Amino acid sequence: MTSARRALAAHEHRFGTDYPITLAARSLLSNILHAVGAYREAIEQAEAVREWRERVLGPEHPWTAVIREKLARYRRSLAQATPPAPS
Repeated sequence: MTSARRALAAHEHRFGTDYPITLAARSLLSNILHAVGAYREAIEQAEAVREWRERVLGPEHPWTAVIREKLARYRRSLAQATPPAPS
């Protein structure tokens, strides 16, 4: 995960936050975070990708739909991992 964070930081530094390869690195980091159970941070990273895709590609673009599906999966994982509040 550390190498994915370093790659994202390097891409942001070299290309900026809105460059496609930077967004690919952010999406990869979100995948890794989800895989290790860091659901909230995975959602944060994926949300940044979703916002860019909706703004640049449009809400109907297939890649925008993919990131929305990924976010839904991440949110389900978070809900399943979060114990219910005591009543």
